[in-house]
Amino acid sequence: MLDFVAYLRDEARVLQHALSLRDYLFWAEFIARTRPLMDVRSCVVHGACMVLLDAIGAQGSAFGVSTRAPAAVKADCVQRLRAMVGWTGDVDTTAVQLGVVPARDAGAADLASLVVTATDGDRRQVGVRPFLVEAGAHAAAADSFALHAPTTFDNLVKILRAMQVGKPLLLEGSPGVGKTTLVSTLARIAGHRLVRINLSDQTDLMDLFGTDLPVDDGFAWCDAPFLQALKRGDWVLLDEINLASQSVLEGLNSCLDHRGTVYISELDREFTLSHGFRLFAAQNPLGQGGGRKGLPRSFVNRFTQVYMDELQRDDLQIICAELFPAHDGIDAVLEFNWQMHQATMGRREFGAMGAPWEFNLRDVSRFMELALTPSALERAPKPVDEFIPMLYEQRMRTPADRLRVRDLFASVFGRALAPHTPSLHVTEAFLQVGNAVLPRRPADARLTRLRALATQLPCLESLM
Repeated sequence: MLDFVAYLRDEARVLQHALSLRDYLFWAEFIARTRPLMDVRSCVVHGACMVLLDAIGAQGSAFGVSTRAPAAVKADCVQRLRAMVGWTGDVDTTAVQLGVVPARDAGAADLASLVVTATDGDRRQVGVRPFLVEAGAHAAAADSFALHAPTTFDNLVKILRAMQVGKPLLLEGSPGVGKTTLVSTLARIAGHRLVRINLSDQTDLMDLFGTDLPVDDGFAWCDAPFLQALKRGDWVLLDEINLASQSVLEGLNSCLDHRGTVYISELDREFTLSHGFRLFAAQNPLGQGGGRKGLPRSFVNRFTQVYMDELQRDDLQIICAELFPAHDGIDAVLEFNWQMHQATMGRREFGAMGAPWEFNLRDVSRFMELALTPSALERAPKPVDEFIPMLYEQRMRTPADRLRVRDLFASVFGRALAPHTPSLHVTEAFLQVGNAVLPRRPADARLTRLRALATQLPCLESLM
């Protein structure tokens, strides 16, 4: 361990500050817990990836900024560690390499088939060998999530590997990378009930644990979702945890550390975490989205951090082919979305005002859902030109940036964006703006002297 950390600091020059004793102990604990699953050399390499190397390129990690791609830096570090521990061909099986080598380079033909269910008597486990987790009491449900996308599979293995230690998990990754969906999918496959709680700066402890509510003859205590899940032994996902207030973080401390309890002062009772309870937290990086703050180091240390890799072009292709097989324009839409991301956030050619931008799987999903949903005026699938202004062009802040979106559309689709001037029609039954239609309730409708301007109609159509 010490020799490898010295290599990272002195030779590779990627380690920004010294590791704490806690990091070394966590690495050693992972080796001890996973020793029955694989040979010790594999344990050392996987532990290094989980504690150190997966954080390369992540904002706020111990690793400095490098001019090289993070994936290339990590590959060199992994190669050096494997040479140090003597990880040779006798243990280079695909199963053991996953989580160390990217899935697209590991040589597995069918990644989805590697997600297995193992039964030992009454005990059932689910996961990717050698990293399995205990299945829950609920019936496992099949899921349409595309686990065979290489980056998605890598992120799944990271989560399963981190779950071997038993600490709560803190997932960090860009919006749209699949943090929430991946945990939800794993819970369904493993037969666990997942309780998702969205946090914000307005969330209070009573929203998590409960409060006294009025009843017929006074007041009675009512458990909130977190406390209910803790009692039942469910999985809990705290989304957007870096938006939560300091009081909420302090209230969660006791169930994250060695105590594993929650004290409710109103009841003067202490509740212990039930068997099967798992806590996941998710957050976007600090620079992505407003109002986010860095979590206290002492609070983060109670979690196993998992850095989620961003989805690549081939991942989006696989996922969309699984979700939207009925639209023959999906390839061009994916390419346009990818080029938008590269132009605004990669090369930064335009879109400086309003940045940072996120053009990811969520945008493609919205696009396809709109295109494949029939309306009162059109049958599905609808032409792609109809939704480019709403989902991309109108998000830009300046006329010059909107023009660049149109130019990018022309370069990807090989034709100019069709002109569209929405018109306004009002009947007894419907309100129509362009291709958007809403039903009216004439009994509740009131006439007004206000008139919509022609320049307002495109935005009004998008809202509808």
